[in-house]
Amino acid sequence: MIANATGTAQKGFYLNQVEKLLIPLPPLAEQQRIVEKVEQAFAQLDKIDALQAQYQDNLTAFCAKLLKLAIHGELSAKFRRENVTQNSAPTVIASKRCSRGNLLTMESTAFDEITAYNAKTAKIKEQREKLLAKIDKQLKAEKGTKRKTNTRHSERSEESLNLNETRDSSPTAQNDGNVSGNLKTPEERNEQLKRLSGSLKNKIKSYRTITPLNQNAEFTPPFEIPNSWAWVKLGEIGIWKSGSTPSREKSEFYINGTINWLKTGDLNDGFIYQTEEKVTEQAVKKTNLNKIGSVLIAMYGATIGRIGITQIPLTTNQACCACDCNALIFNKYLFYFLLQAREYFLSIAFGSGQPNISKEKITETPIPLPPLAEQRFIAEKLEKLLDLCKKLKTKP
Repeated sequence: MIANATGTAQKGFYLNQVEKLLIPLPPLAEQQRIVEKVEQAFAQLDKIDALQAQYQDNLTAFCAKLLKLAIHGELSAKFRRENVTQNSAPTVIASKRCSRGNLLTMESTAFDEITAYNAKTAKIKEQREKLLAKIDKQLKAEKGTKRKTNTRHSERSEESLNLNETRDSSPTAQNDGNVSGNLKTPEERNEQLKRLSGSLKNKIKSYRTITPLNQNAEFTPPFEIPNSWAWVKLGEIGIWKSGSTPSREKSEFYINGTINWLKTGDLNDGFIYQTEEKVTEQAVKKTNLNKIGSVLIAMYGATIGRIGITQIPLTTNQACCACDCNALIFNKYLFYFLLQAREYFLSIAFGSGQPNISKEKITETPIPLPPLAEQRFIAEKLEKLLDLCKKLKTKP
């Protein structure tokens, strides 16, 4: 019938064509038997469809359960048992709120790592404060004069600060510069010193010591975690920043752009290797550039809660929040925590026309923090199991 249909815009056939069709006509009893068999076959197909739908639902529920077990510390219970230090002095965390079962004697707890991180942060902050004091003193000495100033000491002091030792994630880490010995005039050197002073002040503000929430008697944890883990705020495990949209009225921000500019529609709950649009160097001056390994989360609209990990340097629009992780957290562990917390973020979204979550709500959210080695174990385990679930879901 379809083969004999006529027409261009909308094909069809006429009643006289139908009347001329030939049809095989079995005896009436056999017609009834054929209809019964066909109805039975369709009933079986309906059951298969229902089972397939149930299978997909079960896989989805299983993935959600895996994430919950991981973030609650149950997926890595064997890892902790196998990594208990038998011959060293016990590390006991005095917190009834965070204990589960017997206390473990771990080689390194999250509390130990936070203490070490705080010590390194304090040391770097002190070094920067000393350098800032020298630069400000030099600026005061140069104020109102045009005499040549020797800046070599400031250069050596700045270069001596090896910030990579603590995986510095301060907002200006990528833009920090040394005083240039090639600057010829006092005015140029003075301006360079001012820029360095401002950069140092911003960095010093970003250096904060971390106090685990478990140590606050007023803190009520969302759920129990192993005693070697700590509760901290998301805002304490990295630098969080949102992007912006360069003006569409300025073509110089987009034409011949080479820098990846991510919109929340580009987020895929996985790795980000490319973006739909690109912007120019001039546009990036109006926003933030996120480095490889940053963890992203959508804050607005239909994509709210969608996440990703950058595999390329990129900038984002204002609907996306990015975290440059510090030394306390493995970015893939943060990724899986945010994936598990999506329903929570959806529940706290506000606004009628376009629900959204703010950066402040994200950074105030508590996260259970295992020791780094355990974070890596959890992330690797989840990566394998969730990849298997994905393959099962797409298997015909």
